[in-house]
Amino acid sequence: MEGNHCFIYSPSSKLIGQIPKNRGLYRIDPIPPEPEHSANSAVKALTITQLHRLMGHVNYDDLRHMVNKGLVTGVELDPNSKPEFCDVCVRAKVTRKPFPKHSTHDGIKAYGDKVVSDVWGP
Repeated sequence: MEGNHCFIYSPSSKLIGQIPKNRGLYRIDPIPPEPEHSANSAVKALTITQLHRLMGHVNYDDLRHMVNKGLVTGVELDPNSKPEFCDVCVRAKVTRKPFPKHSTHDGIKAYGDKVVSDVWGP
């Protein structure tokens, strides 16, 4: 990337393409193919949840902003759709509790009742 262009080179270092920067993004606008059967084509508005899943679980507010500002083209968003609960996002953001500063011996009566291990490393 140099200046306001992204240059694409072949493995033999031959320049095969360049993409201009457009509103902060390097965007390629493909030429749409001619529709073979235009009567069969229909535009369906996506819900915010469908777009969230298609775009790799991007934040709902960011998706609305991208569509409204024209940063995403070819997408019609249903303005009345409400975000649904996303189990995938919740599972991806699961955190662990920190290790306690002091060890407790509650309920430990025999060898092996409490096991502590360090699983960091290769």
